Amino acid sequence: MNKFYFSDKLRGIYATFGKAYPAAPVAEAIFRRVESMPDGFMDYSLERLENQPDMPKNLGYHLRHVLWPEYLEKHPRLKATESQSRCNNCSPDMAGFFWAWEADGKSYCLKCACNSRPDLAHIQPWTPRMALDAGLRLSDPAADGRAAPRHLPPEARKAVGHSEKPRIEHLREAAYADAENW
Repeated sequence: MNKFYFSDKLRGIYATFGKAYPAAPVAEAIFRRVESMPDGFMDYSLERLENQPDMPKNLGYHLRHVLWPEYLEKHPRLKATESQSRCNNCSPDMAGFFWAWEADGKSYCLKCACNSRPDLAHIQPWTPRMALDAGLRLSDPAADGRAAPRHLPPEARKAVGHSEKPRIEHLREAAYADAENW
């Protein structure tokens, strides 16, 4: 929205209710709420506000959250359309990507061949067939009933003194004067 056009329409709104044009910070705050909207929206807002008995207390909020949805209902071509392109190979929670695993459990999030986002053009697209040919699996090996791989093998854990027993020797016994009241 053009700032000069907005200022002119805002002046009309305030004049309708017999109020002085707001201070610059207030006008700027209202403009920030509506600057992404088309100019025609301010004409609609002025027309709608003229029919109300009182001016809304928070004009910026009223324009953005009350009048803008009404305007969109009357002009549906202005609504943004969501295009969700997802093929059967993509992960259900991430459109355009799928997971593949090595035999040891290491996972990779691969860009699916259906993903045509221009900001990801530098990443090589994969198909499930390409992942299988590269020796990857399409299902998690840990989900096969086997335990997920440990970060350290048992020999290395033993060498560093790690055991599965709970370590309570590092806890200090402390006597508190009011321990019986706990």
